[in-house]
Parts: sequence; C-alpha cells; structure tokens
Amino acid sequence: MGRAPSRVAIPCMSSRQAGEGASRRTLVTTMCTMHLPAIRAIALRSAAIVVLSTAPLCSAELVVRDLTVSLELLPTGFSYTLDNAAGTRSGDDAFSSGYGVALGGRYSLSGPGDSTGFILGGEITAGSYAYQGGGSMSTYGARLLGGYGWAFGDRWSINALIDAGAGAANLELTGKAAFDHYAASGLYYSYAARVGLAFAATESLLLAAEAGYRGISSSLAAGGTTITLSGTGLCAGVGIWYRFSNSPSTLE
Repeated sequence: MGRAPSRVAIPCMSSRQAGEGASRRTLVTTMCTMHLPAIRAIALRSAAIVVLSTAPLCSAELVVRDLTVSLELLPTGFSYTLDNAAGTRSGDDAFSSGYGVALGGRYSLSGPGDSTGFILGGEITAGSYAYQGGGSMSTYGARLLGGYGWAFGDRWSINALIDAGAGAANLELTGKAAFDHYAASGLYYSYAARVGLAFAATESLLLAAEAGYRGISSSLAAGGTTITLSGTGLCAGVGIWYRFSNSPSTLE
C-alpha cells in the first residue's frame, strides 16, 4: 500500500494574534494621523523660509528724491564758422580740455512696490573749456532732464535719461595771427543722452557715475564778428547725491 500524502502544517493565526495585528495597524494609522499637523507645520515653515529668503530679490523699490552734485567731462571737438566784413570762414578745431559741474534735483514717479518708473529733474550747470592756442570759453545755464529708472537691488539702480538746456557763453581768444585779443558773448544750447549707475552707500548718501553723448551749439558776437561753434562727443560724470526720502509718492 502506498503512503498517504504528507500534509503541510499551515500555522493559523489565533483570534488573539489577529486582534493584536489589527491593533498594531490601528496604532500605526493613529500615529500617522496624529503627526499630520506636525508635518503640515514643518512644510509651512519650510515654505515660509524659502519665501523670506527670496524676498529681498524682488523687494527693491525705485525711489528717487535726490539732490545731485556732479563733476562732468565735456566733449571738446567742434566745428566753427567765423563771419565778419572780410568774409566767412569755417573749419574744425578742438579745445584742449572741457570740464563742468552740475547741481540739480531728481524725482521718480514710481509707486509703492515698483522697481521701475519715470524720472524727472533739472540741473544748473557751469562749464569751462581751455583752448590750446590761447584762450578759453565758459558757459552758465540750466537744463531739464527726463527718463526711466530701474532699481535692481536694495542699493543699486540704473537710469537712462535725456536732457536739453540753454544758457550764456563767453569766449575769449588771445595770441591769434588775425587779432591779438577777441572776446565775445552769446547763447548756447545743449542736449544729451546718458546712462547712469547709482549705489546707495547709506540710506541718504549715493555715489553715481554716468556716461553718454552730448551736443552743444553756441553763437557769439562782438566787434562786428560772429563766431558759431557746434560740437558733439562723448561725455561722462561722477557725482554724490543726497536722498531726502525713501518713501514712494503715495506713502509720503
């Protein structure tokens, strides 16, 4: 007779063990449920940290309430036309140097939270040119300016401006072959396009640098002789600005 097939003993879970398993599952579920508020709190805290850490990158506001003082390097090349009883002559020449100083004010039209905005302002100017052949020219006037600015950091901003101005000019020439001394006065007109960079060293004190392209034209007359000068070229400047307020228009 053949053997009866062997039987594999399968352990059975007692009702007590089943109850303990169910109890464990219930305990784990309960523990997870109890920790959900803590997990949410940690997630919210992490999100807040990320938001706060990136906030300075987008919190820069363009606020310009500035009194400006600048030293300028002016273009020196010019073309001239000389007109008197002897006839009319013209040519090209250059001053050996040209420097200027400007005192002005600027105001931005940006609102709270705006990092960009329009800028308006004006300047009182004085210029001095030296002529290598003997002589000099001086200018005194004012100009209006306007443009657009962008604050790309808490301390840094850039601006693009155009200006137009007018004033009085005085020319004095000595040691020329045609005459020993010539002095004339008249009016001048100027215009420019420039780009500037400003750094806020403190809340009230800013350091600035500008560069651009400037044109100037003047008409001067004396003793029956009229001289017209017209020149264009690169210009540059450095300045110290004082900021009266750091609050946007609607918050002042």
